[in-house]
Amino acid sequence: MQVSLFRYNSTSTSSKSNPKKISSFLSSLYLLHPKTFHPPQTLQTQKWQSRGTPSESHAKTNLCSKIHHETTSQSPEARGEDSPFSPVEHARRAPAPDSTPPMKVYSSPSTHVLQVQLPVTIRHEMVTISAMKGEKIKVIADAWHMENDCHYEWIIQFPSFDIDMSVVHAKFDADGLLTIEVRRRQRLSFHP
Repeated sequence: MQVSLFRYNSTSTSSKSNPKKISSFLSSLYLLHPKTFHPPQTLQTQKWQSRGTPSESHAKTNLCSKIHHETTSQSPEARGEDSPFSPVEHARRAPAPDSTPPMKVYSSPSTHVLQVQLPVTIRHEMVTISAMKGEKIKVIADAWHMENDCHYEWIIQFPSFDIDMSVVHAKFDADGLLTIEVRRRQRLSFHP
């Protein structure tokens, strides 16, 4: 999975960044999902002039290593969504990354096939598949009637201009096997 950088834009009118604000902001991020949330690799703050326009200088602070998880267990609050669950409840509902079933990707010249064997507690109405910006597909499976180990998320990143998001088919077997077919764009080849 590609690492996305997080930007914190300071809206204060002073030209100096406030280390206490940044520190408390990062501490609040750790509280959102203590199991799997990792701070971003680079924190980029922008200094603002008194009129509120960005200045030319940027302060960068190196924080920690890259995120290596293929599955995401980040809370809806961290993604800016409303949720009836608190961050602590969401962390409790998501299984450990090593107990999440793997999403397998099979590619051919015309399609990508994504497959995952979901637990028997997950039914077809509990699965959401959505297209995201940047050639990504997000799959969420949530057994809302359960309390523990019942929320799974995967984000699959494809190469640029490789897939046709208008043609995506999903199938859910009685065994709990979720199969998603994504059509690839045809490459034009020029022969001399």
